[in-house]
Amino acid sequence: MQSLTLEVDGKTITIGPLTVGQMEEIQEALFKPLAASGLRKGADRDIIAAALSQDHPELAKSVGTMRFGSIRKLDSTVREILKFGGFVDEKATDKAAADSGKDGAAGESNAGAPTGQP
Repeated sequence: MQSLTLEVDGKTITIGPLTVGQMEEIQEALFKPLAASGLRKGADRDIIAAALSQDHPELAKSVGTMRFGSIRKLDSTVREILKFGGFVDEKATDKAAADSGKDGAAGESNAGAPTGQP
């Protein structure tokens, strides 16, 4: 995959292949210590910011104020970035997406399971 097109904050943008630095930042976000809630607080924000940092640095700085409209849209964006970078098995994330639509639970999901080691 040469590029990835995403919709963030009402804008359609394209990012090119991830750099080593971007992949390291995403990997760090995936392996952040768990918060008391059992979630990696801020991981979704860090993953999106890292993915945008090379091609859209101005957007990368404002990820915390971006409007996604729903947790499903946020999860979908993160899932696409993780698949694009090869961090997750596409079959696993597709199953997770189908499962998350069944229960309608809200919350930061840290989409997909990492395939690499820290």
